[in-house]
Amino acid sequence: MNPQEAFLEMLVAAMHDAVLEDKISQLQTQFIPKGKKEFEVVRIVILPEKMKYKWPTYAPLGTLTKPN
Repeated sequence: MNPQEAFLEMLVAAMHDAVLEDKISQLQTQFIPKGKKEFEVVRIVILPEKMKYKWPTYAPLGTLTKPN
């Protein structure tokens, strides 16, 4: 399996997890951009359309309320 296929498999797995759990899923990876010699870290956040929790608009991001 080449690196691109491995990345796509991880991305699909993160999306699958987000849908099954009804929660935010994240995928963090690193790569070396052209012209640079150091790794850069990238985080992909996957949000399902339906989630088990609703965040109040008046509270800081990530503040949980009661489950639906």
